[in-house]
Amino acid sequence: MKRARAIVYVLLTLAFVCGNVSAQDAGNLDTVRVAKVTTNAGLDVGVPVTSYNSHPIGGYSLGFHWDSGDVAYDSISYSGSRIPSGAFKILTPDLANQRVLVGFADLTAFNPLPAGDGLLFTLWFSVAPAAPDQFIKVDSMFVPPAGNFEMVPQGGLGFTPQFKAGEIKVGNPQPPAIISLGQSSFTFNGLVGQGNPPTQLQQITNVGGQTLVWTATKSTTWLVLSPMNGTAPSTIVVGVNTVALGAGTYQDSVFVSAPNASNSPQKFYVTLNMTVPPPTIKLTPDSLYFQALQNGSNPAGQNFTITNIGQGTLNWTATEAISWLSLSATNGTAPSNVTVSVDNTALGAGVYKDSVAISDGTATNSPQYLVVVFEIFSAFP
Repeated sequence: MKRARAIVYVLLTLAFVCGNVSAQDAGNLDTVRVAKVTTNAGLDVGVPVTSYNSHPIGGYSLGFHWDSGDVAYDSISYSGSRIPSGAFKILTPDLANQRVLVGFADLTAFNPLPAGDGLLFTLWFSVAPAAPDQFIKVDSMFVPPAGNFEMVPQGGLGFTPQFKAGEIKVGNPQPPAIISLGQSSFTFNGLVGQGNPPTQLQQITNVGGQTLVWTATKSTTWLVLSPMNGTAPSTIVVGVNTVALGAGTYQDSVFVSAPNASNSPQKFYVTLNMTVPPPTIKLTPDSLYFQALQNGSNPAGQNFTITNIGQGTLNWTATEAISWLSLSATNGTAPSNVTVSVDNTALGAGVYKDSVAISDGTATNSPQYLVVVFEIFSAFP
């Protein structure tokens, strides 16, 4: 018997070394399914394992794990199984790790598991007398020595079948909590040296059962959450502290977790865009007055200053279209001192006006205008 078992392990191992090499045929995928059953504390319960295979199967290595110590593996039953009679079967319980390996091999190459759908076997468990109400998941798992969760078609290469996990429901437990977040991301836009942008709200609700007691965790100091834990439904005030932050893009992820939530943790993202405030144009003075005698000499030039009363850099451009007015500079970087000159050549007596536009496309108040008035007298009073 020991020799036969060793031979089967060798055969399975050789076949499963090539696992995942052969592609499954199109259509319904070969699948192993574990049933969902209900029982009570202190009882034995059978968990049927069924499968669908589109081609004859010459062997399989199926490992199962359950996630609670309140149940223990008891035995395996092949009553009603579609595995051929006389087929070689392997069973390796590993109770210390809450797992079991179930194997099958067609040693003759004439007695495979036929194509079809139905029961493979039933795993029996004993539920502890003091077991609390709960859901126990029965999942697929690697179990030594045969290897991965795999099937071997007759005359083919090993592959991993599709799998549907099962469940042992003990008593009348509530379904697990499920975390639901109102938003998946938040974006804040701030200005360097200015106040913090307005706060925003994140809603946390429980769309499952039980009570959702959550905790939020973050990585950065500039992100402010209030509160950082609570019981759903809850509202988190999401804010940012921009003090001492320079220009740039800052990002963080907030994880909302709860030990009894089936989808814990859930995550939302926070992005903070910090920009340097734009410049603001100031003209001093914002108007100039010249006077001259007709055909007389031109009056002396006058100055005005261009300053930036905002932040950032003010790169200004001056625009004027009147021939009798000229500027010592038509562009520059604030602060700047510009001289305005006027020329009365060919101008008759009267009052002349012009506006010089000072602009910067990034400024908050572009353009600003310098008003220039030039009054020419035929004779001074």
